[in-house]
Amino acid sequence: MSVSQNSSTIGCRRWPLPSTLSLLVAAIYFVVFVETVKRCYWIQYFSDVNMIEQNQLFAKMSEERNHDPSKIDVETGDGYCSGYKITKPDAFHLLMRKIWIGFIMVLLIVFTSVILLSCRLVLCDASMDQVL
Repeated sequence: MSVSQNSSTIGCRRWPLPSTLSLLVAAIYFVVFVETVKRCYWIQYFSDVNMIEQNQLFAKMSEERNHDPSKIDVETGDGYCSGYKITKPDAFHLLMRKIWIGFIMVLLIVFTSVILLSCRLVLCDASMDQVL
């Protein structure tokens, strides 16, 4: 019994070491995760903008196919690109993406907290030594 108590005391005094290592790994992972999510968010955003622009161009091209070419006014630029404007993606979808990203980030923080707490509990809890 004294051997297990002695090893438990040594382990309990050293609990900051695994906790610090876990915190460093979690911080590095968090930074990489945030950068990756930011890039994915903007890639998806610009992909949506490109899709909207493509749909506008296809609609304009279809419209022009049905028009008489002699009625296009060259001076005013009333042709394929008239009425063309850049629009933004749906605000609801952008909000849902941001909520999903926030939810995943909260889960990551909760998971990191559990890991850090478990580092101390596993090393310092005397009842764990009796189970093992």
